[in-house]
Order: sequence, then C-alpha cells, then structure tokens
Amino acid sequence: MSNLNSFSFKKQELVSQILTAIQSSQNGYWQFNLGNSTHPHPQAAYLGINDSGTLCYAGRHRLSGESFLRTIKRFNLSARQEKYKSYFSEWAANLQQDSVSICTVMTDMLLKRIITPKELRQALKQKILLQMDHLLAAEQGNAHFFPDAQLDSIDPLLGFSGHEIVSEGLVRQKKWELIKPLILSMDGIPIVNTKILNQTDLPPLHRKWLDRISRHEKSLEQISVAMGKDPLEVASLFAQWVQLELVEIERPMQSDCAPVMIIDDSQLLIKQFDHLVRALGHQVIACQESEKAVDKIHKVNPSMVFIDINMPGITGFELVKQIRQQSRIASIPLVILTGEQKLSNKWRAQWSGCEFLTKPLGISEIKSFQSQLKDLIQQFVEGEQHLAAA
Repeated sequence: MSNLNSFSFKKQELVSQILTAIQSSQNGYWQFNLGNSTHPHPQAAYLGINDSGTLCYAGRHRLSGESFLRTIKRFNLSARQEKYKSYFSEWAANLQQDSVSICTVMTDMLLKRIITPKELRQALKQKILLQMDHLLAAEQGNAHFFPDAQLDSIDPLLGFSGHEIVSEGLVRQKKWELIKPLILSMDGIPIVNTKILNQTDLPPLHRKWLDRISRHEKSLEQISVAMGKDPLEVASLFAQWVQLELVEIERPMQSDCAPVMIIDDSQLLIKQFDHLVRALGHQVIACQESEKAVDKIHKVNPSMVFIDINMPGITGFELVKQIRQQSRIASIPLVILTGEQKLSNKWRAQWSGCEFLTKPLGISEIKSFQSQLKDLIQQFVEGEQHLAAA
C-alpha cells in the first residue's frame, strides 16, 4: 500500500491488498476502480468495513435501504411471498425517509419471521461473494477509502472475516475458469435440445426446470434470479447439461455489430446457418437470389458475407467479382460456401481474397462446420469489433 487510504494494484497483488484493506478496522468503504481487458470502461466495486475489522457489505454502490431490501429478496425466495409485500413497501418508504435504520428493519424482519438469522446472514454473504467474483477477476486498478459511520449500525455478528471471503472467492474463481469454455456469459440464453432430453434419464426436478426453460427464453442470469440461486451454482449445472448436449447456450445479440449475411438458394442451409450464427450472438440476413445480392449488401452493409458457389443465375465466384469491383463494399470479408471439397475451389477462393468453408453433408459434419463458422466470425467480425473499440 502506498498509504492508509489508497493504493493501486495488479492482479497478482490484489489478494494481499484486499486482506490488508479489510483489516483496517474503520467504519467505511473501500472503493475499487477495476480495469479489465473485456471491459474498456473502469467498473466500481465497494467493500463495506466496520470497526471490528470485518467485511459487512459489498456492491457496485454503497449500502442503501433499497439495496439491502433487494439483496434479501434476491437470495431468499420466501421473502418474495405476496403476504410480505406490504411489509417491504412500508420498510422501503421508511428507509427512504430516514425514519428507520437498516438495523431496525433487520430486527423487524426477524421478529416477523420473514427470514431466519441464518438466511439473513447467508443472503448478505452471497451478495459479498458475487461482488468478490468481479473484484478478483480484475487485472488492475486502484482503491480509495471513504469513512462512513452508517456501517457502524450493522451488527458485527453479520460481518465476515476477510480470510473467509477471499478464500471462498479464490475457490469460486477456479470454478468459473473451469466452466468458462462452456458458459461464456451469464447473459447467454439456454436452448433445450428436446430430442436428447427425451432420451436422457434426468432427476424429475432437473427435467421440470428444463421443461420450463424450453418455454421461456430467459438468460442464465435471469434464471438464477428467478430461482434465488447463486449464479455460479446455476452456471455449473448448465455447464454439465451443455456437455451432455441437453442445452446450447445462445449468446445475446450483439447490438453494436452489423449482421452477418448469407447468399444461398437452399432454404434448409439458410435455416441451419441462421440457427448457428444466432447462437453466437449475431443477427443473420439471408438472400436466396444471387442477382439481388449486391443491392442487398449495399442496403444492409453486413459485417461478413457467406456466398454459395453453385447458384442459379450468377455463380458465387461471379458474385465475388462484382462485390470486389465496388469500392463501398469491396473490403467486406467474404467466405465461399460449397459442398464440394475440390482443391480448385479452395485455390479460387484464395485468389479472390476469400475464406473457404465446406457445407456439412451430414449430421456428423455439423459440429465441425459450427466450429469453423465460429472461428471465422470471431476472427473477422468480433475481432474487427474489438479493434474498433481499442
């Protein structure tokens, strides 16, 4: 630490600095400004410390009555019951007017048996662990301490030792790393493979969840909130289902990225292509008539174009030539699609400055096609997007 009230950090130094910060034995907040390559804009995280040297709060903002009530309902399903709605409304109004303290509301909750002491402590701990997930994933940043006497009103018995939270946080980081190849983001939407589901022997509760999920397009984050569960627990469960091919995680649409375009006269391939590309989080624009393709490219301005070789009217290579001759669209990445694995087609694609992708001719080839498709889109669409943002 450079002084008692602020420090900067690198990833390898963060754990020891967090522990020192928590043990500062003052009432107040450490505000962490986090830097990460996947988030170009710094994110803030707050750790609330009381004078007993324990961690009693964590969040993206300082503790407020609203955030406290939201935390209880987020991690405790029983607190969401209709019969308790009037209590939460009254507490929210009183907290906003500063006519009661958070400590008073906690006591009232326990006396009304809306939540048990164990459930209260668990909800607060879960909130802290979720923020610790973001904090420990940071690559660098800085931190500043701000005194705040309000944290003195929280019962020290509800606090947690820095070693306990950081130790659990590090275990969680390892678990997140293991499932990251299968679950890229909690914003992903699970799509159930009903055919495989019907052939798989699952516990009744899990089958019930999947049946419900198949009827509602909800993200993993929305599912974890609806169930009152830890996102890591939900992500770990879905990672298992992804491995069993029971579900596929569809990424949310990239709103700041131009659509991917396919030019092909096969409605079946277009449907298959649309499904695979949307699963990667990108919108698809299709064109079945090669004669109208150039005009449509001008209108859509796609991020990438996949072109079938053998089409009635204008062939794929003739279409490539037309595109390359028009300056406004000449630089768009082009990929030649064909079911014929001829070396001559690959050479022609290279000479035309195009990538080459073989269509799947059977079910066994779909996985390979999907993998190559994903690599191309990451390289030419998402890669360009990251460069533009840099």
